[in-house]
Amino acid sequence: MALENFNHTVRWSDFTTKESRPTGEDEDAHIEALSKAANMQGMKKDGKYKVSSIKLRLYVDKGASWAVKGTKTDELLQHEQRHFDITAIGARELHKRVLELRTDSTDELMEQMKTIETEIQGLTNELNELYDDQTDHSRKKARQQHWNTNINAIKKRDTGTLNELKKAVGKP
Repeated sequence: MALENFNHTVRWSDFTTKESRPTGEDEDAHIEALSKAANMQGMKKDGKYKVSSIKLRLYVDKGASWAVKGTKTDELLQHEQRHFDITAIGARELHKRVLELRTDSTDELMEQMKTIETEIQGLTNELNELYDDQTDHSRKKARQQHWNTNINAIKKRDTGTLNELKKAVGKP
């Protein structure tokens, strides 16, 4: 699998320390987990265009990730880890779906790739928001454990998807 840092362990060193919460924030930490494509190669086979290889690198944007001084607990770090894991599941799904594409032109290939990327980013954002809402940023312990269990199980399976996670966590 050409996913770099898929199993990254989030550390407090991935965050910038703030003296207090930024204005309007109700959480003690925020992680900005991202994926970036590199080294994409395409080819034409049997009259169809496809991506033959692509590397996706997962990373934490330290400049956009922060934690309030004095609030850095193991529980909060594990909550932020699951945000990274949701992004990783989405990146894996993007990687798989892009490699499955077959189109009649390179323009169509690029258009379909962008459509998939937009769809997955939207679902990733939706799940990260739902995760925070349902767990109250790790404060609701039972809901946090429910999410931990489901994220871990879906991330562990090579075929686990964001839609499966959405279905698994449901509404409380």
